[in-house]
Amino acid sequence: SADDKFMLRFNSLIGDNLCDPDFNVDFLASELAMSRASLYNKMQSLLGIGVNDYINKYRIDEAAELLKGTEMSIGEISFETGFRNQRYFSTVFKKIKGVSPSEYRNKKM
Repeated sequence: SADDKFMLRFNSLIGDNLCDPDFNVDFLASELAMSRASLYNKMQSLLGIGVNDYINKYRIDEAAELLKGTEMSIGEISFETGFRNQRYFSTVFKKIKGVSPSEYRNKKM
């Protein structure tokens, strides 16, 4: 469907720009040929969350994979997933996953 194609393109854009801390809603809207408001409304209707929340969730899901699958430091992972500041990364990670990045890594899942 059109919505599936939209989400594939949307996720592809996030994945391709994951490590860019300047990647933002304006860039996404421009790449998708939409206004910020239309993009926000589309995400709200499809997933019930805002664009920035979705981007952060995507980044944290990628970070969780790196925490489990690599020996990279938490600082390297925060940088790799587009966060400029490791403290902010840890805050967002804990908000989304319920545990800190180091607790997540040490958990036996």
